Amino acid sequence: MSFTNYQQLQQKSAQDPRLVGNRLPQLNAVSLEITAQEINLSEVCTQIREFNANAGWVMFRNRLEINNVAPEQDFILEGEWSNGEHSLSVKLLQDDCYVLTRFITTESQQSTIVNTEQILYLRPELKSQTDANACRYRLWWQQAEEGTQKGRWLPLAQQFIGFTQAEDIEQSSKGGE
Repeated sequence: MSFTNYQQLQQKSAQDPRLVGNRLPQLNAVSLEITAQEINLSEVCTQIREFNANAGWVMFRNRLEINNVAPEQDFILEGEWSNGEHSLSVKLLQDDCYVLTRFITTESQQSTIVNTEQILYLRPELKSQTDANACRYRLWWQQAEEGTQKGRWLPLAQQFIGFTQAEDIEQSSKGGE
């Protein structure tokens, strides 16, 4: 299905969710550049400092911490940082070897790469570390242009965007009581 056809179907599903059984998510056509490199922890910390993140989280051996600065410990398992539109993702591969993935987005009329946003609610112990109650991710999809998957939208990447104050599910299901 083309992006144009999907947009038309999405708009109709917003007007009448019974049309397809649910309201389809809004997709955004944006250009995405993904680069990855293997580096040591010292270089990871330098990259994070230079990135100037306004949101982030890092997982150590014994805890998960919401923090937008480079970690000061000598060992991390993984983490993600964002400055609003662009993001860094870090994962441990082996002793002092990490993969740092950089996500850079720009406006585009290209319709073979799209994204939608997802909200994930934070656990109570993480909410106490921030003013937010949820984190935002972009889910990226790319349309296959050849082979047996031609025309299908396939998952491409997941990008951390930051934290947000999202509507409480329990409150919204009770009508705000």
